[in-house]
Amino acid sequence: MEFTLEEFAEEELKTYEVTRKITGNIDNPKPTDHKFNAAMLICKKTLRDYNPNLQDGGRIIGALSGKTLKVVGLKLDDVIEVEGYKYKVTEILPRIYADFVEFSLELMRNGQ
Repeated sequence: MEFTLEEFAEEELKTYEVTRKITGNIDNPKPTDHKFNAAMLICKKTLRDYNPNLQDGGRIIGALSGKTLKVVGLKLDDVIEVEGYKYKVTEILPRIYADFVEFSLELMRNGQ
C-alpha cells in the first residue's frame, strides 16, 4: 500500500521558503544561498525540548516536525522560515512506502 501526502494532509499543506547554503568550489569560491519554495506540512513536535550539551550544560530548543514530498530533495542544514522564525533541518526520515519524507526542525538562535 502506497501512502501519499495529499491523501491525508491536502488542506494542511502550505508553501514555505527553503534556503540552502551552497559551499564554494573551484569555479565559484564564494558560498551562495539558493532559495526555493516547497509545499510542506509542519507541526509542533514538542513545545520545548532539552538538548544536553557539554560546553554550556544544555539548552532549551524549539522543535518542530514536518512532512514534504520526496521530489523536493530536502537536505540536512537547510533553513526553513516558519512564521518569521528560522528553523534548521536536523533530521530526515525517509518513508519507504510513501511519496514523502518526515523531518525534524530546530529553532536557530543567532544564526546558528
